[in-house]
Amino acid sequence: MKCKSQNLISNDFIAEDGYEDSHHTCQSCGTHFNHLDGEQFDKCNICGFNKDKNLVKNRVS
Repeated sequence: MKCKSQNLISNDFIAEDGYEDSHHTCQSCGTHFNHLDGEQFDKCNICGFNKDKNLVKNRVS
């Protein structure tokens, strides 16, 4: 992850292979990534993350 922040929100789910998986979103910069392989997403069909919606929520609160 770019910023190396520890200020993360976890999103746990059961992956297609039946195993537990986790994605994380950095509360500092909004980067969303897969816990196991580090792949980064702007939108994720697996866990439903959408960076545009996430940023709007952060501006409102």
